[in-house]
Amino acid sequence: MKFEFTPYWNLGLVTNEEFIADLKAAFAANNSEALTMALYKKLGRYSPDAIAKRFGSWNKALVTADLPRKLVLNIPVIDLLINLKNVWETLGRQPRMCELRRPVSLYSDTTYRTAFGTWENVLRKFIAFVQENEVPDAGCAVTELSPDARRKRSSDTQMNHRRVGWRMRHIVMKRDNFRCKACGASPARDPSVMLHVDHILPRSKGGESVIDNLQTLCEMCNIGKGDLVD
Repeated sequence: MKFEFTPYWNLGLVTNEEFIADLKAAFAANNSEALTMALYKKLGRYSPDAIAKRFGSWNKALVTADLPRKLVLNIPVIDLLINLKNVWETLGRQPRMCELRRPVSLYSDTTYRTAFGTWENVLRKFIAFVQENEVPDAGCAVTELSPDARRKRSSDTQMNHRRVGWRMRHIVMKRDNFRCKACGASPARDPSVMLHVDHILPRSKGGESVIDNLQTLCEMCNIGKGDLVD
């Protein structure tokens, strides 16, 4: 192996073709079934994080280079996000990438970087996931509220009842085998696929957030569906 120093600030000048060529060279030198980020860090010329950021994720870089991916990393995105939520709650703060190890985390930092590209992407996806599925605490006491406040709380509770919490999302997606019910897309086959939980009868038409009225759709099918009802 030829050892050459490449300043971090010059990585932006490296072309996609040079990244791909080095991925192929590292794969050939390792002679394994799949080139992981950890292996490339030992054999490659560049930072695996820089490659993942350039192509969107490590798996996408391998696909572009026509190299096999490690199947064990085909973990549903929602499982990774729920695991990160558990780690965050266990630590009581935002986790650092190096803290993603057992027993605190079910999945390693390499798994997350392979699926999302960079740790920053992981955190951005997670925050969006939590904000989309966060349900206000329904256990707050209301005995001391004024009549007007109670009526408002009751109205808010009814609205929240129609929202889908992250636990219910997981139940629905697991029931649907983490696949889009319309086109069959799955993060297990393509890490770029983002799954949504969709109301079969739209909320705008009175649809409730109950298991029988929920289905798993990929982002594209969900956008295309809109509020259409067969």
